[in-house]
Amino acid sequence: MRLRHRCGLLAALLLPLPALAFFAPNFSPEEKAWLATHPVASVVYDADWRPIEYIQNGKMQGLAAGYLEAITRISGLQFKRAPTSSWTEGDKALLAGSIDIAPTLSRLRLPAVLDGKLLLTSDYFSASMILVTRPNGRIYFDLNQLNNHSVAFKRGSAYIKLLRERYPGIRVVEVPSPQAALEAVMAGDADAALDMDLILEPLLRRQFYSSLQVSGVLADLPVFLAMGVRKDQRLLHGILEKSLHALTAEEANHINSDWLESSDYGAPSLRAIWGYHGASIIALLALVALIAALGLRAEFHRRKARHSEQMKASFLAVMTHEIRTPMNAILSAVELLEKTRLDDKQRNLASVARTASDSLLSLLNDILDISKLEAGSVVLETVATPMVGWAQETMQMMHSRADQKNLVLTLVTNFDRALLLDIDPTRLRQILVNLLTNAIKFTEHGGVTVTLSYRSIGANDELGVLELEVADTGIGIALNEQEAIFAPFHQADSSTTRRYGGTGLGLSISRKLAQLMGGGILLKSEPGNGAVFTVSLPAKRTSPPRDERPAAQDDASQPGKHDGRRRPTVLVIDDQPANLAMLDAQLEELGCDATLCDNSGDGWLLSAEEAFDLILLDCNLPEIDGYTLAQRIREREKLQDRHTPILAISASGDLAHQQRVMESGMDGLLPKPIRLNALQTMLELWCDAEFETAAGHAEVSSSEFEPVYIDSLNDDLDDLEQALHQQQQELARHFAHRIKGAALSTHHDTIADLATRLEQLLTGPGIDDECQPLLAALRQEALTLLKAMG
Repeated sequence: MRLRHRCGLLAALLLPLPALAFFAPNFSPEEKAWLATHPVASVVYDADWRPIEYIQNGKMQGLAAGYLEAITRISGLQFKRAPTSSWTEGDKALLAGSIDIAPTLSRLRLPAVLDGKLLLTSDYFSASMILVTRPNGRIYFDLNQLNNHSVAFKRGSAYIKLLRERYPGIRVVEVPSPQAALEAVMAGDADAALDMDLILEPLLRRQFYSSLQVSGVLADLPVFLAMGVRKDQRLLHGILEKSLHALTAEEANHINSDWLESSDYGAPSLRAIWGYHGASIIALLALVALIAALGLRAEFHRRKARHSEQMKASFLAVMTHEIRTPMNAILSAVELLEKTRLDDKQRNLASVARTASDSLLSLLNDILDISKLEAGSVVLETVATPMVGWAQETMQMMHSRADQKNLVLTLVTNFDRALLLDIDPTRLRQILVNLLTNAIKFTEHGGVTVTLSYRSIGANDELGVLELEVADTGIGIALNEQEAIFAPFHQADSSTTRRYGGTGLGLSISRKLAQLMGGGILLKSEPGNGAVFTVSLPAKRTSPPRDERPAAQDDASQPGKHDGRRRPTVLVIDDQPANLAMLDAQLEELGCDATLCDNSGDGWLLSAEEAFDLILLDCNLPEIDGYTLAQRIREREKLQDRHTPILAISASGDLAHQQRVMESGMDGLLPKPIRLNALQTMLELWCDAEFETAAGHAEVSSSEFEPVYIDSLNDDLDDLEQALHQQQQELARHFAHRIKGAALSTHHDTIADLATRLEQLLTGPGIDDECQPLLAALRQEALTLLKAMG
């Protein structure tokens, strides 16, 4: 009989076990008296015969334990396990009187030692005996078919005697447990295993799936389980019998389903897991592989996109450098040309050339800014900024444009003059300049008003919102175009581009910068009624830095401040003689006193001995580079409670260089070639000075420094050749950078181009074979210059 007791499971879930109903037994007075004097009965209980009886965590578990618990609920009789090592020992103890009950006996297969000496209850459970063999074994319907074969069986069972008496041709292999019997078949120590279906089938499913198979059900060996006591225990027998008969079908079903289906047979084997869930595992692995493949593909494309962005940034940096070099040469030449005596036609042509060059440079800067913003490579540098002074400086930069169109440029600040905010002044100025440029460009009459407000938020006065409003009286913007104009390369319509020019990048850059700073830009406008752009940014009120002096202090007593009665002092540290000569001439042209220094050691001492208004510092100095020197100066000044503005002068313009400049404590970057107006702007910004570049000033021309430059170039080429010969890559890269910087400053574009390519090659993993041809080309260019000088 194959048992599957499931119907009682639902009842067991819905009804707590103690509340299950049973028929109240009619115990006799003698039985009640026996229960009163014998509250606990001892039982013989096997430790490993799942799911019939086994021990787990020191407690009796299994089907037999379920029926014993039911008897306890009905009669109140408690049970305790008497420790025995085997069934044989338990049988002897039962007959000796040291044990009261054997809960799992079969009346058809009683051990010989117990035959005729026990009282058995009614059978409370029945099952079938099955044979298990390896998959390639035959099917068995009769034990006679097993003659000359071995059968594994649990030690101490009454069936062992039966097999030996009825089937002498079968060799019985006694093992300690049903699982050991199956393992013996697996190992080839037995041909078959014999036991009840409810014992072997769970083990087959969990531990031996597809390794062993049921090969026959033995109908002539049925199993009926009953409880047995000695014949002198008639009262105990009656109590057990009446308690079993008091069980309902529901409770019996619950006991059977509970223990037969919930017994723990240990962790399933990998073979069993594979047998039951192989298809699911394959599907899951395929899904994981697919997800992994998609992830790898996404990672590949992400890296490819990142590489593409890096290549794009590198390309833009190189192209910017290559474009700026000739453009700056043109601008410098035009600037110097405009200072000479020109007739009206010549001055007109020079003005056109300067305007066109400025437009090209502006376009180039806009393209670089938008690409950096889209690549996420713009890093904010927040500092304590006096907002009134910042606004006035920015407005001053735009007055000349407004004056050219006879527009009124008005600044309104709705806060105290002493307000300092922790912001990035450079990026905020970029936003305001872009908005003012657009406002002036699209306004023909009237003017532009800039209004700055600051309001605190919350209980903490330090936190607030800075609002910057730019209102113009220009042509206005239609509602359907107000969102589109913030897209890159977009203007209100094609006629706008034709009439007013521009690239359509300014507003896009401004919005992205505002978003990067945690804010945004709003627009209100109607065609013909002007436009109002409102920038809202979170900002933190801050205190003046320690090195800041009171505004009321006499300027003449502050070192480094230009008071109109003396010339600003500038320390220039650069190891390239041609660069020093050029900067000396430019600073002289602007009315500054320059102290020149060609090494970092002397620069360190000079910066300590004298309080300069500004330090111009080359980053690629030998021995101690400019980054390190700047850090040391800042550490010293921190102890002295002072701060000298330091600007990096370098031919490098990439993001990594800019980050190193900021991290080293420098205040800004002045890229080579250094234009006169750029130098003037920096001096005005950092020295609080105003300069007038009158037409009568001396002309600054790189041709004046050709002999110095050629001597320096030849020395650098000798050092470069020696470094390449000695495989000193870093030193060779240093001299290539020196040659590039000097060439940019003196507008020798071909030499700058060759040196740039050589420097890029020396940045790689080793000294490339192409370095020597480039060195030879540089030698040839130097010779050409020398011949040109006569």
